[in-house]
Amino acid sequence: MILNLIIPVYNNYDGLVDTIMSLNVYHSRHKVNIMVINDCSTDDKNYKHIINLFKQFYDIKVYKTPYNMGAGNARQYGLDKINDNYVMFIDAGDIIYSPIEFIKYLNFVEQNP
Repeated sequence: MILNLIIPVYNNYDGLVDTIMSLNVYHSRHKVNIMVINDCSTDDKNYKHIINLFKQFYDIKVYKTPYNMGAGNARQYGLDKINDNYVMFIDAGDIIYSPIEFIKYLNFVEQNP
């Protein structure tokens, strides 16, 4: 099973760091593709630096919307880029306080397609 995790972000670099760090699934047996949808943030330099730090631990793809579309449209933009069945949305700044619960969720989805 591959889970595609779509994270729309607009100028919330600290929140993006917190969200990705809270996932803590790089050692999991599940394949998690993280798709960060940059909704035309104004400071791409800091944004790219953050993503490059995490690429050594996670499979992260970055897409940039052609203009600021809002979170809902940025999520749809991400959906248009994938071909897999399993998708989860999380916003930059959201925290998964229990990585164990996230892994339990992945196990549940895998066992109940």
